[in-house]
Amino acid sequence: MLALLHSRLVRTSSTHLTLPPFASFRDPVWETYITTKLAPFEKNISDYLQFWFHESGDEIRSYPNQGLLHTPFDFLSCTQTMMLSPEMMIATLRVRQYVLELFNHPERLDNLKKIQARPFIAPPKIESNVMASCQKEGLSLSISDLGVAVVGADRDRVSRKDRMLYGPFVKLGRQARSLLVGSAMPDIYGSVSALSTMAQLHCLVGVPRNSVFNDVKRQVDLVKETFNALEQSEVLIGRRDKQWLVRQWKHNIMGVV
Repeated sequence: MLALLHSRLVRTSSTHLTLPPFASFRDPVWETYITTKLAPFEKNISDYLQFWFHESGDEIRSYPNQGLLHTPFDFLSCTQTMMLSPEMMIATLRVRQYVLELFNHPERLDNLKKIQARPFIAPPKIESNVMASCQKEGLSLSISDLGVAVVGADRDRVSRKDRMLYGPFVKLGRQARSLLVGSAMPDIYGSVSALSTMAQLHCLVGVPRNSVFNDVKRQVDLVKETFNALEQSEVLIGRRDKQWLVRQWKHNIMGVV
């Protein structure tokens, strides 16, 4: 039902916009672009926010999403349910849309495709007895014990603004992705919004299998709803590469064992 509602909203938007150049992402033109693109949806706030209100609902009513879980302490008089105001939700969704538009900007995706076209080269094996030694001595490790060093510290610094255009991307499996990976923790990634957002950021993200998602059927339902959300993403409005984007996003959803 929610997927159908979201589908109707996306397909009835007839706004034709020109995506600003990537290099201008700090300029006011981007704020204008985002507000104009989302304006048709924000005209009917109740419909636009229905999906997000649903995700914030009770665990049972939010199937297949995790929803609001109950704890043994919910009986305490000091507890109460808190939600963002509609105005704050609108502002938050605008920021979310801004980030998604940047991460899927055609100029940035050109660099992702270059990495994706390259063959996968496994990193070389590093010989080290640190792990074996610590296991034998019953010691724990810190990151410094692994001999981590900054590579390229002798080179000129590169602007993060300039670097963002190039990812950074790394080839994992058959396609290029962002460096971040979403774990399968149900309290973080147990929702359509979390999974679909990570996938659109070109990050691998795991489908939860614990807690309320220990039922495989519920995992399947969660993935199906996530795929529906990806197919109806506002990022796709006015894009010629819709099919490529959706296919790329869907491959970022992974099962865990």
